[in-house]
Amino acid sequence: MEKKQIQIQPRAIPVFADEAQVVAFMKGNKDKKARFKKDGFVRLTFMDIHRRQTVADVVISPITAEAVMGIMANQLAELDKALKSKKMPKSKKVPVSRTTEEQRYIG
Repeated sequence: MEKKQIQIQPRAIPVFADEAQVVAFMKGNKDKKARFKKDGFVRLTFMDIHRRQTVADVVISPITAEAVMGIMANQLAELDKALKSKKMPKSKKVPVSRTTEEQRYIG
């Protein structure tokens, strides 16, 4: 299987969220042969407490959630390092999540 690099241009207007909620949930069904199949997802909800509004509600696969965790850990480490430094850092490319699973629409 050939991996392709996809450039996605952001179209959403950035909004401020000062709280986040993360919930992992599972669903299960029996198939025609009475075998039980389970599937899991992670739901991220970002809220603006001042306005009392949910600004984003996203459901992702566990593999994508792990990729997001890795990217956020790296970005927070770089931010911490940059904040401790007295120099302004050079701008970098936006990190892209790479997953091994085949992405498909679940909505």
